Amino acid sequence: MIDDFTSLGFRVWRNEPHAMRDDHTHGDIEINFIEQGELSYLIGGAWRTYRAGDLVAFWAAQPHHLSHCAVGTKGIWLTVPLGWFLGQPAALSLVTALLVGPLHDRRSDDVALFASWVSAWESPSPMAERIVRLEVEARLLRLAPDAPDASEARKAIAPPAADHAGDADPVHEQSDPVIAAMAGVMAGHYHETLTLDDITSTTGLHPRYAIARFKKALGVSAWEYLLRLRVAAAQRLLLTTTDDLLAVGYASGFGSPARFYVTFKRHTGMSPRAYRVKHGRSPA
Repeated sequence: MIDDFTSLGFRVWRNEPHAMRDDHTHGDIEINFIEQGELSYLIGGAWRTYRAGDLVAFWAAQPHHLSHCAVGTKGIWLTVPLGWFLGQPAALSLVTALLVGPLHDRRSDDVALFASWVSAWESPSPMAERIVRLEVEARLLRLAPDAPDASEARKAIAPPAADHAGDADPVHEQSDPVIAAMAGVMAGHYHETLTLDDITSTTGLHPRYAIARFKKALGVSAWEYLLRLRVAAAQRLLLTTTDDLLAVGYASGFGSPARFYVTFKRHTGMSPRAYRVKHGRSPA
C-alpha cells in the first residue's frame, strides 16, 4: 500500500490486476486501459466499473480502491508524474477535469496505441521514450472537455448516472452500498465540518458499526479517507488557483491553518507553500 502522494514516475506496463486490500494513493495521473475482462474502482465516492476497451484516467492522489477484478482481467497501466503533466501545453480544462474526477473514453485505435507503448517501454531508447511521452500527451488531450471528439469526457465529469447505460461514465453499485454511501457523503461534503453521525446518516446502521465496516472494506478509517479527500482538494486548489494558503485550507475543509499545514505535510512530505512552488502557480 502506498499511503502518501509520492510519484511512481513515468511508467508503462502490462498488468493483470487484483483487488486491493487497502485504499491506495500516489501523486500521479494514472491511466488504465482494459484489454479484457472487467474491474471496479471506488474513486471519489462513487463505484465505477470498466470493461474491455475502456480507458480511464484519474488523479491518483484521490483515494482509490480497486475492489473487484473479473477472472482473466488484463490491461495496460500508465503513471504520469503530475509535475510533467502540468508542464505540458495542455488545456486548463483538461487539467481541472482530471484533478476533480476520473475521465472515461473508448476509441477503436486504443488497442494498437497502448500495445505500441508497452513494446517501446520494454526496449527503451531516448527516441522511443520521447515518442511515447508525446503520444500520451496527445491521448490525454483528446480527453479534454472542450476537444472536438471529447463528448465522452464531458459526460464523464458530469454528475454520474446510476448505471452503465449508454456511454456515460460507468458508475456501478457494488454489493455493499453502505461503503459507497459513506464515501459519497464524504466526497460531497469534505469541505464541511462532518461528524460521525453525518458520515453514517444515510446507511441506516449504528454509526460505530458502519465505521468499522468501512475500515474493514477499504483498509483505511473513514477519518483518514476524509483527510485524504481534503488533502487532494487542497492540492487541486494549490495547482489550479492563486488563492492564498489560508483560503485553500479552509476551502478544503481544514478548520485551522495549523491543522492544514500538519496534515498536508504528513501526506505529501512538504508544506502547502513548497508544494505550490514546486508544482503549481505562484501568486507572484
